[in-house]
Amino acid sequence: MTRPDSPNILAITFLYYRDLPRVEAFYRDVMGFPLVIDQGGLAKIMKICDGAHVGLVDEAHGMHKWAETRPVQLCVRVEDVDAWYAYARAQGVANLSGFSSTTPSASAPSSSRTPKATRSRSSRRRSPAPDPDP
Repeated sequence: MTRPDSPNILAITFLYYRDLPRVEAFYRDVMGFPLVIDQGGLAKIMKICDGAHVGLVDEAHGMHKWAETRPVQLCVRVEDVDAWYAYARAQGVANLSGFSSTTPSASAPSSSRTPKATRSRSSRRRSPAPDPDP
């Protein structure tokens, strides 16, 4: 059997959290991602850009549980990394890193306990991305 010819229309990366309302507020208020699907206490699907979404899942109801070790990275690429870094700092995002000439991409929200962000500088500039997690 061959793969259907129809294109993929949506990508959702699911991240698991202990405090869904807190992390939803971070992605909505700080990152500016609109809520597009509300699955009540189970999950909130936030739109990053056309075709790319992040699913925020309450660990009490999801298939997986929040974990200290984060095997997932969500990268959001923007044109002005310095502006995003300044914005994240102004929003009180904790643990912002400095520049690293050896890291080709910046990390984005993943399942950790406190908001944090990293940024990098390479031949192509990429965004800092806050990492919320209650």
